[in-house]
Amino acid sequence: MEPKTPKTEKKTSPASARPKTSTPPKPETEKIFHPVIKTKLKSALDHVERKSSTRRLSKFIAERNSALDSLQVIENKYEKLFSVQSDGILLFDAETNQILDANESACKLFGYNKEELVQLTIPELSVEPEQTFDPLEEAIKDELKKNPLLYIKSKSGKTIATERTAGIFHIKSRSYIFAIYRDITPQIENQEAIKRKSIELEKSNQALKDFVSIASHDLQAPLRKINSFSIRLESERENISPESMEYLERMQKTAHRMQELLDDLLLYSQVSVQTEPLQSTNLEIILTHVLEDLNLPPGKFPENIKIGSLPKIEANPSQMRQLFQNLISNSIKFQKKGMPLRIEIQGKLIDKELWQIFVKDHGIGFDEKNLDRIFRPFERLHGLNKYEGTGMGLAICKNIVEGHRGTITAESQLGHGACFIFTLPAKTTS
Repeated sequence: MEPKTPKTEKKTSPASARPKTSTPPKPETEKIFHPVIKTKLKSALDHVERKSSTRRLSKFIAERNSALDSLQVIENKYEKLFSVQSDGILLFDAETNQILDANESACKLFGYNKEELVQLTIPELSVEPEQTFDPLEEAIKDELKKNPLLYIKSKSGKTIATERTAGIFHIKSRSYIFAIYRDITPQIENQEAIKRKSIELEKSNQALKDFVSIASHDLQAPLRKINSFSIRLESERENISPESMEYLERMQKTAHRMQELLDDLLLYSQVSVQTEPLQSTNLEIILTHVLEDLNLPPGKFPENIKIGSLPKIEANPSQMRQLFQNLISNSIKFQKKGMPLRIEIQGKLIDKELWQIFVKDHGIGFDEKNLDRIFRPFERLHGLNKYEGTGMGLAICKNIVEGHRGTITAESQLGHGACFIFTLPAKTTS
């Protein structure tokens, strides 16, 4: 038996052992790896987008919160302004006139609390509802409408005079009207009081006019007859006894004084009723004419009367003439015996609307405790036997000055002269 010869394995080279396969095409490699790359890229993009969205959302939230804060600040300011306003404010629907809100002042004005007011409509608060709608229609036309006088009724039924201002504003498709009510009852009462005073003053002026008419005619007639008869009797002097003649002279003096009193009373009444229109008046010219009419003795004018700057104002010329004539005559009457006459007259502008005029003398003067007395009608500080006059001169001066919306006073010391000071409005330049 032949021994088995072991089979010798055929050795192959590594190259020959590797199966002969071709290199995979490129497209197949892309098919294997592209989904992974795409998934990662998409994930990165989603992360960036989420981050960006988060930033935008955070910014939006921050802006929204800021806007809400600003809105809250504005709302707080509105609430504060609305609540502390001294005038009553109502807010109501433009279509239904239903009251929606009211401040505390409105509650006090109408006498309702807020819960009660929001159950009412605007016409229900008006005394005359028809007066309510015309101004509101104007307000609905986007106009701020003011009603200078509107009567409202409170919960208690009391009628209150108010001034109302109404306006409109819009929120989305709704329109609202606000109405501001101001209580003007005190002003109305003052106007009524002024009206009553005006009526009383008119009656008083009419009474003065009637008195002027009586004084200038009816009271003068008897005096004229007395004077006429006394002149006839005086013409028969040789047939009248000395005693009767003395009575006649007394009667003539009394009649003459009565005539002076009536003349001054008539003048006082006339200046109390200002009827002539004011006109441009040069006080220097007026004063010059007054001094000429006084017929002062030689040497007393102009050397002893010094005239300073005087203005041109709006005044009644004849009354200004009477004013200076009375004041200067007063200084002449009360000059010191044995002393030369000295009078100083000048004006001073104390502000843009007021002139101050001084008439100063160096006469006997007076005690200032009698200051109020000297401007009263028929008031005298001296007896008739010492100084003549009716006691009406300074009262007439006071009426003239006050009739021109001015004031008059005096400064004096007994034995050291007097200074009369009056003010007059400066309506024209000096």
